[in-house]
Amino acid sequence: MPLNAIEKPGLLKLLKVTVPHYKPPKRKHLTKLMDQKFEAMVVIVKIQLNKIKCMSLTTDIWTDSHTTTSYLGITAHYIDQSRLHSITLGLAALDKSHTASYISEKFEDTLNFWEISKDTIIAVITDHANNMIRAVKDSFGHDKALQCYAHCLNLLVEQALEDSPNISVIINKIKKIVTYSKQSVKDSCPTRWNSIFFMLERFLVLSETISRALLRLEKRPELSVISEAITLLRPFELATKEFSYESHVTASKIVEIYN
Repeated sequence: MPLNAIEKPGLLKLLKVTVPHYKPPKRKHLTKLMDQKFEAMVVIVKIQLNKIKCMSLTTDIWTDSHTTTSYLGITAHYIDQSRLHSITLGLAALDKSHTASYISEKFEDTLNFWEISKDTIIAVITDHANNMIRAVKDSFGHDKALQCYAHCLNLLVEQALEDSPNISVIINKIKKIVTYSKQSVKDSCPTRWNSIFFMLERFLVLSETISRALLRLEKRPELSVISEAITLLRPFELATKEFSYESHVTASKIVEIYN
């Protein structure tokens, strides 16, 4: 909710009726409080990070589908007093072409702001994008660039689904049906394979109701294929979830899950 919502006539009228003696703060006052809170938290986080001798970073680029603005997210991960901690260091807007050199500049800006020495960075995890890998190597060194294993699983399953014509046809049918019933059926996300898993899983649960309503996919063989696909994809979903935790170390599980 934007800060100017506090000054909109509808909300002011509602507050006047429900809590007539309450005087809501002005937008400028809220902005001032937020700035003060941010400055105070920056000091606390800098003190904490200054104590850390070793940390890793995860970074990724996300694009807002509504504004088409891209952002570079950077998160620090470290162990303190035998506990794994994660801190979001920044979400920088990218207003230029996403070249490796431009991304490197954003890395430098973030490290300088938080007064983090590159000597404390032991690894930087990214996806498989060439510009991201090059930016990490240029900024931190070739031995610091690691690729996200969960993303590897994502690419593997996506390719497997694309190479399976039978399931691809059914998935496309379900996607069309989802556009008519988004209230109850989960849609898929093109950048996350497990969203397809959740869509198939939810669709199978609601298949009888949906088939009666839309008269699509009434063939039992297609439902059997969906059921088999869910059984096949479930271990990959569990592995993806296992590698997505922030509360405990996951790199040591790669060999175990792979086997």
